[in-house]
Amino acid sequence: MCLLVSGRVADIGTFFSMTPPAIDERQGAIGDCIRRARESRGTSLRALAAQIKAEDRVDGLDSPTLRLIETGERRVASHELVELAEVLDVTVASLLGRTQSPAASLVARLREL
Repeated sequence: MCLLVSGRVADIGTFFSMTPPAIDERQGAIGDCIRRARESRGTSLRALAAQIKAEDRVDGLDSPTLRLIETGERRVASHELVELAEVLDVTVASLLGRTQSPAASLVARLREL
């Protein structure tokens, strides 16, 4: 049996022996920011997942899923990122790793000219 994998034909044995794609560095950085925001509040993954569920927010953000997001093994959707920012009481920009606002960043670049 053959499968089409990344535009190539591979037999089923090759498919199951293929290594998973590397963790996207950007996604890993976002996961780190989420973890740091959670830890700065002193909140466990379980407690965060329980809060999300209790507040009837995004479905599917249980503690195993949050762990995958924090380790960069699962991409976080934009609507999930917004919900996490609200629950963690931080900005979306901070979860994206931005330390300053876009306006402040622009002013800093203009000063360099």
